[in-house]
Amino acid sequence: MEDRTVSKLRVQYESDWPRYQRFADALRILLDSLCRETDIEIDSVEARAKDGKSVAEKLRRKTYKDLDSLTDKIGVRVITRYLGDVEEVTQLVEREFEIVEAVHHGRGNVATFGYSSEHMLIRLREPRSSLPEWSDYKDLVAELQVRSILQHAWALISHSLEYKTESEVPEDGRRKLYRVAAMLETSDELFDDFRESVTSTRKLYRSKEGRAEWRRLPVDRDALREMWSKLPIRQLHDAAESAGWRSDSDTKSMIDLWSTPDRQTDTSGLWENSVSRLVTALRRGGIETLGELADLMTRAANDKQWLAGFREESSTYTPWAVAPDIVLLYLISEGGDGELERIARRSGLADDLTNAADRYGKRQATQPDRSTRDRRPAKASQPPRQIKPRDQEPATQSEDP
Repeated sequence: MEDRTVSKLRVQYESDWPRYQRFADALRILLDSLCRETDIEIDSVEARAKDGKSVAEKLRRKTYKDLDSLTDKIGVRVITRYLGDVEEVTQLVEREFEIVEAVHHGRGNVATFGYSSEHMLIRLREPRSSLPEWSDYKDLVAELQVRSILQHAWALISHSLEYKTESEVPEDGRRKLYRVAAMLETSDELFDDFRESVTSTRKLYRSKEGRAEWRRLPVDRDALREMWSKLPIRQLHDAAESAGWRSDSDTKSMIDLWSTPDRQTDTSGLWENSVSRLVTALRRGGIETLGELADLMTRAANDKQWLAGFREESSTYTPWAVAPDIVLLYLISEGGDGELERIARRSGLADDLTNAADRYGKRQATQPDRSTRDRRPAKASQPPRQIKPRDQEPATQSEDP
């Protein structure tokens, strides 16, 4: 195309650019909302209108009759976390938009070697195109790309190397290129398989409604997530609160929040962090099933002597009546090793609390009436945990958390 014609079209394009960019922004928001409403796990949605310089360069390189022939003035990219969700997004787009053209890039296509992605030209369809907020864009076409994160990573890296086709790659580099492409494709498939495995496990856990069934489940994040409401959380909280542990409306709301199947409202990540900390501590403390955890919680809730004594032992910091913290401190008091104290400190529990738990456990080990406490019996398959000698300092005293 002649430079004079290109310059004229560029001026025309730049005058319309604000409308193109508004459409790009509106599509980004709409697609993000549609994906989330349908529970499709996406990483991001990107959208932009080409700038005038890019349009002019493309007009010079290729033969276009006018600006309407340039179909990628507006570009949108949906990046999914999993390969399987690429198809989910594609089907969603087909339901919500008019598909002007659809092209699958990747497998068997030498021109776009090494990765796959879905490319579509889309346009608004009725009734959305007639709505006041969308009517200004009803004649516009946008190019949409749908990729997984790994597909997108390949596209970014290969683009930075400036190789558009396989034949452009130096021969001695092709073998490595094929290996990278194969690993990324395999990784995408394995991530999909892993997600399916996790989903199946959670579904299985959720089906364990009977007491005997859920008590046999292993202590892991997914089992706790699904069965949290069956554990004696409120009993433990109320007992600690009665013994003088701190509690407020937020602490009490956590009980109800964590006892519901859907915890998406827990935007602070507090539940996830607490459960992760609890799982690590329980495994270190020899608690292997949810039944053993439930028994430990019940024992701690009924151990009025410990709840009151620990509250008094913690002289500078009043502990909160939060179930994961109570369980961790109780394990330390029962004779936990230095690693439990490290876990507690890394999780943000005050040093005063972990030291108090350790001191209380040591002192109780020397009390004549210690046998009156309802201690957790040792398992037949392992010796009882050893209480550290009274004169031994906690292992973390001289170490950073």
